[in-house]
Amino acid sequence: MTSPMAWIVPIIYITASDHSPKLVWLKGKEDYVMLSTKDEWVKINYRFGSYYRSHYDEESIIQLSHDLFKNNSILHPMDKLSIVTDMMALLRIGKLNISAVLFHCDHLKKETELYLMSQFFFDLKYIYRLIIDIEEIRTKFENYSIGFSRPIIQRLGYDLHDDHSTRSLQTLAISVSVGFNEKETLDRARTAFKKYIDEKTP
Repeated sequence: MTSPMAWIVPIIYITASDHSPKLVWLKGKEDYVMLSTKDEWVKINYRFGSYYRSHYDEESIIQLSHDLFKNNSILHPMDKLSIVTDMMALLRIGKLNISAVLFHCDHLKKETELYLMSQFFFDLKYIYRLIIDIEEIRTKFENYSIGFSRPIIQRLGYDLHDDHSTRSLQTLAISVSVGFNEKETLDRARTAFKKYIDEKTP
């Protein structure tokens, strides 16, 4: 039986020209929000505060992505996280092209937030499991993924930091590089493991 009830949805959004959050309530299926211009991006679900998915069309993704490439700090990390999780969810159900998703995520090569990169690497591993048996794609995807972990390692190094958050991001990047078969990190891991075994052997 279909229920006649409908949810009233609070939409909180910002735009490229106005980062002050605006709240509107969508009370019916035909409700919409009038914006001042159609030539700028809109970020819905401000600071990831609501339990719904936002479906961004590819033109909006391109507009936002270009601005993030220029300045990765124009959005709060929680807003960047909500976009990534929305896009990955839509990708999984076939509502978004993978090329649009990977194009947008390229700005994350400059990202430093642990929780955002943890979620992104989790999503990359999900995609990797789907294509791991397709040899002509697998190597390209491994190289693409290493392009995100490698900058973190280059910035933080292999010697583990004392700060917990920095150390967690560092070990995350190292484990991702190992998981995607990055040669230098694999060689270092094998050397470190051999040294550990040799020191423990009486």
